[in-house]
Amino acid sequence: EINNDAIIATGHVIQVVTSTTSTAVNNTSTSTYADSGLSASITLLDGSSKVLVIVSQNYRLANAGAGQNGGAFRFVRNGSNIDNVQAYLYYNAGTGMSTKFSYGVHASHILDTPSSGTHTYKTQTIAYGSGSEIHTQYSGTSRMTLLEVGG
Repeated sequence: EINNDAIIATGHVIQVVTSTTSTAVNNTSTSTYADSGLSASITLLDGSSKVLVIVSQNYRLANAGAGQNGGAFRFVRNGSNIDNVQAYLYYNAGTGMSTKFSYGVHASHILDTPSSGTHTYKTQTIAYGSGSEIHTQYSGTSRMTLLEVGG
């Protein structure tokens, strides 16, 4: 027999949802965040729960000019920003090379307190610098894990 009190006890993981994608997405906008192609949805079993969002997302920054390149990631829930990104997380400065590339994995997490119901979480990107591009899932698979944690 299942003890429902144990399932929704504070701090216990109630459910886990995982999502992966290897579909490449390119964003060249320096003024607008765009969906990165990585998302997952969860339907809360308890309205007082929190959601721990964990992301591991590979990327490539590129700039075909001689200037800097960079970009940032942020979290959104149901289309609304839940991450107060104030600055670019990845940035390369310098001149001289005609084309610059940098590769990495953006690993991040956020603890969210949504209301009851179904919630879709996504990551979004924005580029920095004239001619810059941020490619997600450039080579490999990106992952998002959602954990419903009893509140």
